[in-house]
Amino acid sequence: MLLKPSVHCYQKSLHINNLAQFFLKSMLIIMVLLTASDLFAKSTNIKGIRFWQSPDKTRVVFDMSANSEHKLIVLKNPHRVVIDIKQGGLDIDLTKVNINSSLIDRIRTSRSAINSKNGSTLRVVLDLKRAVLPKSFTLTPIQNVGHRLVVDLKDPQKFVSNKKAVTRVVDLKKDNIFVVIDAGHGGEDPGASGKRGTREKAITFSIAKKLAAVINRQKGMQAELSRKGDYYLSLRKRTEIARSKGADLFISIHADAFKSRKVRGSSVWVLSDKGAKSEVGLWLEQRENNADLLGGVESVPLNNYGADVAEVLLKIQTERSVRLSHGIANKVIAELGKIMVLHNKKPREAGFIVLMNPAVPSILIETGFISNASDENNLRSKSFQNKLANSILTGIHQYFRAHTPTGVKMAKLNSRYNNSNKLSHRIVRGDTLSDIANQYGVSLATLRRTNSLKSDKLLVGKHLVIPTKS
Repeated sequence: MLLKPSVHCYQKSLHINNLAQFFLKSMLIIMVLLTASDLFAKSTNIKGIRFWQSPDKTRVVFDMSANSEHKLIVLKNPHRVVIDIKQGGLDIDLTKVNINSSLIDRIRTSRSAINSKNGSTLRVVLDLKRAVLPKSFTLTPIQNVGHRLVVDLKDPQKFVSNKKAVTRVVDLKKDNIFVVIDAGHGGEDPGASGKRGTREKAITFSIAKKLAAVINRQKGMQAELSRKGDYYLSLRKRTEIARSKGADLFISIHADAFKSRKVRGSSVWVLSDKGAKSEVGLWLEQRENNADLLGGVESVPLNNYGADVAEVLLKIQTERSVRLSHGIANKVIAELGKIMVLHNKKPREAGFIVLMNPAVPSILIETGFISNASDENNLRSKSFQNKLANSILTGIHQYFRAHTPTGVKMAKLNSRYNNSNKLSHRIVRGDTLSDIANQYGVSLATLRRTNSLKSDKLLVGKHLVIPTKS
């Protein structure tokens, strides 16, 4: 009578054991699959490689599928820089990569690390033309840019450490009013983009070159660009250039975007220790100060680059520089208002890092909003860019005529402006009347009529009066 229950209990126990074993086996299989999936997910592949060449270094940007753990190694005889990427992979054909660098001869992967599919280290080798000073860091995703591994190769032949930064204009002897023109963004940081695909970094560089050209034609004035090509400069580096050269004025050129496509017009910004005072100002301030996260700051750790540094730099900005910045901004705004819609008729204030420049008056000009269709079309126009450059020149010239810096010999008699303060152009070899008209954004007929010209024949050395709106 007791046998049947015992057999039944035994069979039930055996069934439970079988289920337990099946469950354990299933769990082991799931764990193996999850582990393999996790390993696969952690692989870090190179999706693209870009090169940015600046005067003193080459920046190599690796677009990564995820955050990369890497090691940088420097080798000699021959000179090489090796980047070992843990669990790295390669999703591109290196033979098709266009190497734009004065320092790199070729890029390859080490044969011992080709088996990266099983999670081993991928070794990338940069064969160099000569010795370099290398540095690497990673950047996390921001806006529409993903994970990046950045390798900076500084050229020892061109890189000079500035041990004593000039912080006062009077420390440098010069005869001309010196202006540093900063084309916003560049290289890894494209800036804002318009509906027609217009990139802010290209627009700002074009306008900056035109502004530098018209300033350098001005007797008693001299201009220099902060960046001379499509490469990135940190915001600190831009201000350092102006400071080290003893600039009388720093102008940062921008063309921004906003969430509303109705926002348009130009504005001029000066430094404020209170930060932005409007919704648009706050949005722009945050966006401009994030530029170093896009381009990558190699001089200081990103996790230490915060509000405290900005606050300290704001405090050391002299009251004199802020006052001069306001005066120059007012003159520039008055001239810009003659050729385009103004977003604001008075200088605006914000805590832009690029304006934190001790002893150097600094202004940031928003030449328009690329997000607005009308502004984008204007900013793409070479004729309009010429008008912008000349309007800005007129504004800063008017200011410095009334507030000439001490020790600067500003020649007024041979100025591009005559006694009635009208803009003029000195004819040089190769000039044509149509080219001059296009350069200043005026019609050929108006230029002829203003100068009482009976023909288009020009005499080298003579001056043409350029008509401007009163």
